[in-house]
Amino acid sequence: MPVFGAHFLAVRNTQSNGFHHLSDVTVESALDNAVEVSRRAQDCYFACAEYETNSGRTAANATGAWGLWADIDCGEKKAAEGKGYATVEKGCAALEAFCSEAGFPQPNILISSGGGVHAYWVLAEFVVKDKWQGHARKLKAVMAKANFL
Repeated sequence: MPVFGAHFLAVRNTQSNGFHHLSDVTVESALDNAVEVSRRAQDCYFACAEYETNSGRTAANATGAWGLWADIDCGEKKAAEGKGYATVEKGCAALEAFCSEAGFPQPNILISSGGGVHAYWVLAEFVVKDKWQGHARKLKAVMAKANFL
């Protein structure tokens, strides 16, 4: 079992639309912070990876993850640019079709991101960075080859 380090939350500033990052050492403290942010009616996003230290949410600081994920952008502008789907419904239908055609499992969790959908495939165990990044690169390549946006 790996030794876990920092967990990061990103809190959206409603005035600037930028993000302020909070780091926590335990999952429990990250959840407590997320609940508090939600009570203030602010958007809050969890960083999916685990990090060695609270020095930053960077690839170099990542230790691994408990899953894989995809960010599916939706909206007329994204669709017109060829970078997403016109609606969330079309994005979800494309995801379902991709998984079926590629023989990939449907995601465990779908979350509305405000501008699309985040899909998460939760793994049964923690996967260290090199192995996890390799799997993520392969998933991204298969998605690109299938023209999944």
